[in-house]
Amino acid sequence: MDLEQVAFQIIANSGEARSKISEAMDACEEGQLEKAEKLIEEAEKNLLAAHDTHMKVCQKEACGENIQPTLLLIHGMDLMLVTESERDMAKRMLRIARKYFAGREVF
Repeated sequence: MDLEQVAFQIIANSGEARSKISEAMDACEEGQLEKAEKLIEEAEKNLLAAHDTHMKVCQKEACGENIQPTLLLIHGMDLMLVTESERDMAKRMLRIARKYFAGREVF
């Protein structure tokens, strides 16, 4: 298992998810709630891919393989966790926006 490649997969998927979440929050702010919901769903697919890659590393280590984490791998895991937190906040923001825009004309 090439840890550098694993790290880049986690970083790429988490980064793509983070971009979609940021775009979703912008859409939410503008009242484009369906667009925001769709972007969050897309981001969740990217996060799932990052999580699956991360779990493969965890499983290897649990089976006794000596995994030497690199700074790049740690960065990828950190980015994944931060993005998961931002996703949770975006979902909450979407619920709040639905209440705020309920009964209002959305532009």
